[in-house]
Amino acid sequence: MAVPERAGHHHRAGGEVTTATRWNITRCEQHRDWMLNLDADCPDPCDNCTYRAVYELDVPMVARRRGGPLEPPLNANDRIHFRVRSQRTRLIREAVLVAAKAARIPTGSHLTVTLHYRPGDNRRRDADNLVPTLKAACDALARGSRRDWVGLELVPDDTPKHMTKNMPVIHPGPGDRRLWIEVEITP
Repeated sequence: MAVPERAGHHHRAGGEVTTATRWNITRCEQHRDWMLNLDADCPDPCDNCTYRAVYELDVPMVARRRGGPLEPPLNANDRIHFRVRSQRTRLIREAVLVAAKAARIPTGSHLTVTLHYRPGDNRRRDADNLVPTLKAACDALARGSRRDWVGLELVPDDTPKHMTKNMPVIHPGPGDRRLWIEVEITP
């Protein structure tokens, strides 16, 4: 059972508005009405109550060639100049950071992050190629060890102890192109 809520939005360059959606999920049938109140704690928690907050954040896409379609900014098969790679990594980090701040994602003990991509067609794609984009998005959510980049610090580090990075998921079929991450927080 999931109850979506608009958690916030921000404007990207070019005027496009991106949104963040939040769900609070519980497995307890006894406290079903608690699930409908997204900002309240369970009034009488039992052993079956589990709290998970799941946020959905848009990740920016880029046109790799003039007039071309929007695609994920980083791909494992890319052979691009290091400055271009650095600019695209910064684009992902900043956009995820702004979206997460707008969504008011709380800190937690563990994050589970999944990257989703809807390419808008049925061509075959390799999910492994999206891992560099996932890594840049996860770096924006965690503190990290580097001094030149300070993330949002939702968890102390993006090591497996504090963050699980699931393999990217590709949703084939017609429709609008979209790239987003789902962030599940364990308090």
